Amino acid sequence: MTPIPRREFLTALSALALSPPRLSGQTPPAPIRTRALNHVTITVADVKRSVDFYQRVFGMPVQATQAAIVVLQVGSGPQSHIIAPAGPNGVVGINHFCLTVEGFDANRMLKIVTDLGATGGRIRMRGAADGGGGPGAPDGTPELTFRDPDNILVQIQDLGYCGGSGLRGEGCQAGRSPLSKPPIAVRTLSHVTLTVTDAQRSVGFYQKLFGMPVQTRQGPTVLLSIGSGPAFVAFGGSPTAKPGIGHLCFTVENFDADRIMKTLADAGVKQASGPGGGPLTAWVRPRGPENNGGGRGSKATPELYFTDPDNLTMQLQDVRYCGGSGPLGEVCP
Repeated sequence: MTPIPRREFLTALSALALSPPRLSGQTPPAPIRTRALNHVTITVADVKRSVDFYQRVFGMPVQATQAAIVVLQVGSGPQSHIIAPAGPNGVVGINHFCLTVEGFDANRMLKIVTDLGATGGRIRMRGAADGGGGPGAPDGTPELTFRDPDNILVQIQDLGYCGGSGLRGEGCQAGRSPLSKPPIAVRTLSHVTLTVTDAQRSVGFYQKLFGMPVQTRQGPTVLLSIGSGPAFVAFGGSPTAKPGIGHLCFTVENFDADRIMKTLADAGVKQASGPGGGPLTAWVRPRGPENNGGGRGSKATPELYFTDPDNLTMQLQDVRYCGGSGPLGEVCP
């Protein structure tokens, strides 16, 4: 571990404390630089049922297992969609999301996130019983989590993390899809949308910690870039909102909302006019100019959502989607 010189660290903290949250596209200075959206973990009532659904519709191969937790590969990896049992409390939901960084050092980064105001920071050493440890990691695979101002759980890992063994969690099996040609082939993770009680506070926190520039806006919702984009974290909500992760988004190549809706229907996902229809429903929301949609010959940007067997909301968009305008949502400032 390479320690940060005390003078350099304190100088950086002083500069950050004096700087207000930036809502422009300029990248603010930050002690941790994110590179990618690595995974999102959902907790479900029946792991096998959920794994069967995501494999049957999207062909996601198993990338790793962590005891009862199944790590499904997204695209060519190491991005993943992690499915965990809800546990004794039976709470299903989107549990947390993970950002990756270069030069991951759990102890150094735990100090940074704690010093910058994050709560609940901890390092879990995931052992062999949970698919961790192994050569180079006799004490287990270090996994760093903390909570943001709305108590939303966030994880930080190395760029090569795949949910497997090793010091960086990089030891995974070669994923092979159970289907030679899945109905819908997902390529990447696009974004997570957070429901927060104070968007300005949340944006300021993530910018102070990670230096994420504003990628675009959708009305009052602010989208912060992950790495060089187009992946992002979106912040919406209100003072009375219930905080949490509202949904996550996968991308596909050659996005066509009508074609995907038909494919989902063939897979048993019913078409709906909007949210609220229960599990295994899908709908398209046209995002208009009032929310930075449309343009380039289109009146609105089509955004496709569906619910899984546990009624968790997911989104599907084109690989070029950045949350902006245009027929594919691909135009960002």
